[in-house]
Amino acid sequence: MGADEAPPPNWPVDHRPGPLRWEKFAQNGGWLVMGAIVLVGLLGGWGDGPLSGATVRDASSGLVVEYERFGRATGQNDLRLRVPVPDDVEAVSVRVSASYLADNQVESLEPEPSEVTASEESVRFDFLVEEGSEVVITVDLVPQGLGARSGWVSVPGGNRVEFWQFVYP
Repeated sequence: MGADEAPPPNWPVDHRPGPLRWEKFAQNGGWLVMGAIVLVGLLGGWGDGPLSGATVRDASSGLVVEYERFGRATGQNDLRLRVPVPDDVEAVSVRVSASYLADNQVESLEPEPSEVTASEESVRFDFLVEEGSEVVITVDLVPQGLGARSGWVSVPGGNRVEFWQFVYP
C-alpha cells in the first residue's frame, strides 16, 4: 500500500503518519532527557563527582578553598581551607562571610580556633599554628534551606575568595 492510498475500511490499525511521527519524536525526546539526567548525575551534578568538587585560590595570599558546588539539604558539606603560614607567625586569621555561615549549620571545625569574632559582615576565626607550615582547616556544614547560595573566605593581606553552591532537596 503506497503513501497516498487509503487503508481498506476494515483495516485494524490507524496508519496516519502525523500522529506516529509525533509519538516517535516524543519517545526519542524522553530517552534523550533521561539520558541527560543520568549523565549529569554520574558527573556529579546531583552530588559527589567531577562536576561537584571545586577549588578556588587567591594567588596573592596563597589561600585555597575546596568545596562542593552541589549538595543535599539532608547531607553534610565540607569546606576545606588551606592557609599558608608565613615565617615568624604564631596565629592565622580566616574570615568567612556571615551570610554563608547563616545559610549553613556548622557541625564541626577542625582544628579548633583559639578565638572567634563575629561581625555583621563576617566571622573571623583565629588559629594557633606552627610557623612556616600550612594549616588545613575543615569546616563540616549542614545546609539550612534549599537553592543557590554564595560565600567568600579571606585572610589578612589577601583578596576575598568567592564561591557558590546549590543545595538540592
